[in-house]
Amino acid sequence: MAILFLLIGLFVLSTCEADEIFFPVYTDAQPGLIVSEKYALDHKADFNDSLGKNGQTLYFWTPTLQDIAEAQQALRKSIDQGCTDPSQIFAQLAPKGGYSADEVQRQGVEITFIREHYDRYARQYVGIIMDGKKLVFCNFVDTEYSDSKAVDPTKEYVFVQKAFAKDMHFLQAQYDPEAKKVLNVALTGYWTAAVGAFIKVPTNDFVGYIIPKEYAEQNLSYLLGKEEAGFWQPSFDDVNMAYKAVGKVLKGPKETLASIYPHYLNETAGDRARRIQDSEKFHEIPSILAAYGKYHLQFVGIMVKGKKHILCNFVLWQGDDHGLSIYYNPGVPDSGTSSWRIDYDVESGICSNFDTCGWG
Repeated sequence: MAILFLLIGLFVLSTCEADEIFFPVYTDAQPGLIVSEKYALDHKADFNDSLGKNGQTLYFWTPTLQDIAEAQQALRKSIDQGCTDPSQIFAQLAPKGGYSADEVQRQGVEITFIREHYDRYARQYVGIIMDGKKLVFCNFVDTEYSDSKAVDPTKEYVFVQKAFAKDMHFLQAQYDPEAKKVLNVALTGYWTAAVGAFIKVPTNDFVGYIIPKEYAEQNLSYLLGKEEAGFWQPSFDDVNMAYKAVGKVLKGPKETLASIYPHYLNETAGDRARRIQDSEKFHEIPSILAAYGKYHLQFVGIMVKGKKHILCNFVLWQGDDHGLSIYYNPGVPDSGTSSWRIDYDVESGICSNFDTCGWG
């Protein structure tokens, strides 16, 4: 398929006149355009403002279809690698770069959002010459931002300094055709800056979202009791560990399973054992396990007695993922298993306070 698109692109490029300003091209089955050297020279001042480095004057060239195909493949590979290790894209985020773990995670989350929205980017390619080296500048513009009617990135070049608005997203990078290397990846406009943007966990094991600390502080104060002091934001590793721990304890022996039930004040061990055995929740666990892989999850970080806990919200969601863009509050417990929650202690790995609270 990639060869077919390349051949179509070569045909289109070969039929364009020498004074054409844009050459349409398809990369990764997505529309794009190559900016001609003529157009770049005619807009030299704008390109210098956008791409110039320390007053350096840019020179231009027109990349070939092969250059564009290689640039697209290399950039996509870099994005995929950056989802697990942001320093692959942003070298300053390496352990010796001095950035906090939270900032490294935030950038990793942002790159994950870029990968999820990758097909929304219109691709624009400009040949630039810096320090005598030919580079392909990749200017990717989100085609679904609110002001999209004002400019069409499939028909005209979009200069970030002129067109950027609050909810626009640019992904920009340079590609060195000689070294076969992506350089200077830059993001303008953060996907995670959207109000209430939950952070999707990059895993094939479950569909889950981390609730940002800021969202929890603004909207979930009702989850805090006398022992809960505030919120924190779990990492991908934290919630993956929580998911595995919950599954393990639910599949464990009855003695272990009993440990996840809340403790009541002044309750004897015998009374507690009888209460658990008689509980409808206890007998609902086989139903939960039968549907375990179908639940969508929401993870909220809560500080309990100075320790990090994760409240894991399991929901059998029938609609698309957008329906979980706000925190799902199950409401009054009624012994159903379509939604339930459980607490996970990050330090000890212990699960507790299991409660079914959906509709049966």
